[in-house]
Amino acid sequence: MLGTRSVAERLAQLLLTMTDHHRMGTRSGLLVGRPWTRDELAKMVGATRQWVSMTLERFCDEGLIGVRGHRIVVLDEARQRGLAR
Repeated sequence: MLGTRSVAERLAQLLLTMTDHHRMGTRSGLLVGRPWTRDELAKMVGATRQWVSMTLERFCDEGLIGVRGHRIVVLDEARQRGLAR
């Protein structure tokens, strides 16, 4: 996956995998199981922390995710799955 997908696709897939593993729904979406630092996420997807930060901000701007404190909520699971391919 690291060599064939963009950082956005890898990050989208990682967030979905985390929500699938814990499956904690909220009124607004699916909660990622625990708070992860951007550095931890970057290491998991093979990117820099800065690139992950920019991608998360883009996901927020596009309405795919929301950030509640230190927690990430997947707001639009269908679109997120489409991005993760």
